[in-house]
Amino acid sequence: WLEKMEEKKGQHAELVKALEAAGWTVEMHVLLVGHNGTVYKSGLDALTKLGLSKQDASALLEDLSVHAVVTAHEIGMARRRLERTCGRVGVG
Repeated sequence: WLEKMEEKKGQHAELVKALEAAGWTVEMHVLLVGHNGTVYKSGLDALTKLGLSKQDASALLEDLSVHAVVTAHEIGMARRRLERTCGRVGVG
């Protein structure tokens, strides 16, 4: 997961540089949420550093996890509907 964390930070490197060039102090916190709703302890640490209580941070991460699972399910269902009506969808 550390590799994924660094990848996500890298995605925003230009934005961070631009903000810093404009005089802002930037402290980046990455919340990783896996496609199956997995959340990592680093997310809890990041949210508590931002001032959330452990209880509030845990509740937020749980909500994010549920949202990821529900959204993944909806995407899968939409794909299956498309496959039934339009034939095979996707690459490969």
